[in-house]
Amino acid sequence: MRFYLLSIIVALSISWTPLTTHANTVNVDGKFQVMVNHSHGLQMITIDGQLLLKPKKMKRFIPLFADLDPKRETVVRFFDFIGGDIDSTQELMRILKEKICPTAPGGQAQAPCLLTTYVPNGMLCASSCVLAFMQGSQRVACEAGAFGFHASQTKWGLVTRLDPAESAIGILSSVGIAKEWLQSHSDMFRTASPTTLWPANLEGSNILTSVDSKCELEGP
Repeated sequence: MRFYLLSIIVALSISWTPLTTHANTVNVDGKFQVMVNHSHGLQMITIDGQLLLKPKKMKRFIPLFADLDPKRETVVRFFDFIGGDIDSTQELMRILKEKICPTAPGGQAQAPCLLTTYVPNGMLCASSCVLAFMQGSQRVACEAGAFGFHASQTKWGLVTRLDPAESAIGILSSVGIAKEWLQSHSDMFRTASPTTLWPANLEGSNILTSVDSKCELEGP
């Protein structure tokens, strides 16, 4: 009887607790993770790891974004997303934006895309992550949020035979990074070893729209 009454009390306490958050996660072999969290009216997506999936396998993320509302702001936080396959990274962001930034049949946006990309303090957005970061209409980093750049590489990790700097500059300028800034930093695109830059180093690049000095979104 005592156990039965305790079960009722626990059940009632759970039923009376307001559900303010829930999270859904896709984890790929412990190497790459995407988590969607809905809390107090904020749609938060957290991405970390290295994306090694092939583009055709990115469909597994479609159900993860199914409940996102394009009328609410979505924040994508990059927690040490160190890049990976370029085509897969772009496909992931395409799937996300298709859900939260719908377009009319003619290709025109139906409403402003409420997408903010965000790098917290102590976190790194490197390689193809920079391409994902540039998809935000608002692109924000904390003062100690880092960005990593390196030469274009083959899937085997080798620097491309073509001019690696020219290849990297072409890819990055196509997503809106200032070509003049990229050219003035071309040395970092000639080696496979990443060069790490912070917001203070990105002036004139068009990578950031603002810096969050309070770093208000770095928590869970």
